Amino acid sequence: MSTAAAPAAPRQDFTPELKQQIAAWLSHPDSHIELLDGRLAPKSMAKLKHGGAQLAIATAIGHLLGPAPTEGGPKGPGGGQGRWWLGMEVDVYIGGEGMRPDVVGWRIDRHPTPPEEVNVGDHLGVIVTPPDWVCEVLSKSTSARDRGIKWKAYQRAGVEWYWIVDLPGGTLTVYERTTRSYEVVEMAGPGDVMRLPPFAGVEFVLEPLFVYCMDSAIQQPTTQT
Repeated sequence: MSTAAAPAAPRQDFTPELKQQIAAWLSHPDSHIELLDGRLAPKSMAKLKHGGAQLAIATAIGHLLGPAPTEGGPKGPGGGQGRWWLGMEVDVYIGGEGMRPDVVGWRIDRHPTPPEEVNVGDHLGVIVTPPDWVCEVLSKSTSARDRGIKWKAYQRAGVEWYWIVDLPGGTLTVYERTTRSYEVVEMAGPGDVMRLPPFAGVEFVLEPLFVYCMDSAIQQPTTQT
């Protein structure tokens, strides 16, 4: 079975000013910062709920990480199909913005080797190859940018699938890229078990994403008398 040719790595001719901005972003001591609209944009530290949702997503698709097993070797749940390069909070500069998506992936059938980092400044690496899928978990400090400037940057860069996890709202929304924006193709909640694109071979159990937001997860201590 043939696979699609890997797209060429995007060429990046950074201006001196942009190189300075990217270098300042990548070298900043606070790892929870993005470069948006030419400015350093702080993000609050991930809370337990936020980190738990990231981990639940990564755990659900983790068996798809890396090339398929060799012929005759043991095969995981994903078999030899639908393999991905996956990461969490990876530095990417795409669509004119510097971002650290919560979870991100590149399809191996389109990118046979992991996306390379481009050095900016003193050997500071950033990925400029647009991913095929991005997942952002909303928080108070990032909700507006995830639905605004980052949404537009992902669309400009050609990110085909964009997931947004809204913990307070209890929803995971799957968006597919169109020529002008993104459109909803699927929505799931805590009680759902379903397959969500682009991971057709994975049956997602949604409850772990929202476990910290469910009333049953909060137990008040009993007072002994």
